Amino acid sequence: MALETTITTAIVEYLNGLPHCVVEKIPADSRGKIGRSDLSGCINGRAFRIEVKSKEHNNKPTKAQQLNLKKWSRAGAIAFSAYSVEDVRYVLTKCVCNNHEYVGHKY
Repeated sequence: MALETTITTAIVEYLNGLPHCVVEKIPADSRGKIGRSDLSGCINGRAFRIEVKSKEHNNKPTKAQQLNLKKWSRAGAIAFSAYSVEDVRYVLTKCVCNNHEYVGHKY
């Protein structure tokens, strides 16, 4: 079973390996606000926020996390929850490479 920390580490390694992309993990103890996303970054000039969850543990974003993602999305960022590197790859490819807006959230 993949823990959120394992999934987060894999996503950070994947994203930081992409050209024109930077991502930072926001430590839980320094978030300051309830609902803040796990990852914050930018790819090709486009900001993104990612809330990482584990399917095996049936985890879903909390209400506060959902509201935070919606806030960032309304401001123009790519904001979503992800359960794997594949989820991140899919969403960012759709939004950045194909120049689409990501309208939905994976809750």
